[in-house]
Amino acid sequence: MGKIKLKHYVIRKGKYGYWLPTPKMVEAGFRCISCGIDGPEAWTIAREWEDRWQELRKGREPSRLHVWPKDSIGDAFARYRRMDAWKRKPPRTREDWERGWTFIEPYFADLPPADITLELLDDWYGRLLRVKGVDIAYRAVKRGVRSIISWPA
Repeated sequence: MGKIKLKHYVIRKGKYGYWLPTPKMVEAGFRCISCGIDGPEAWTIAREWEDRWQELRKGREPSRLHVWPKDSIGDAFARYRRMDAWKRKPPRTREDWERGWTFIEPYFADLPPADITLELLDDWYGRLLRVKGVDIAYRAVKRGVRSIISWPA
């Protein structure tokens, strides 16, 4: 298998590819993207994200990043990632939070914290357990939902 050189693509643990944004890219709304096991499919994913960044950087394309409803979980997390408290977190902790967010976002991001009920959390956690397993479900709850519950309304 050949190798490819992409500017923001890195390999971790010898086989997993990631597209890692710079701090400036994170400010623009980009995040770490897991591309899968290193190979042509991972390179394609990384190339797509690199192209998105280049288009945005050059002003050729409006940002396709989501704007969340005011005071929703998505809005709060987006604001939190711009705060100094987020920047002071160790990189591995931020990566863990971002991984958890990928499972929280489709389910809770557009809701205000007060609208998240115990039944909704139970349904979400049950689905996550069935699809992703105990480890991923635990991490999503540990980093994400625990923060959502304690977030000031």
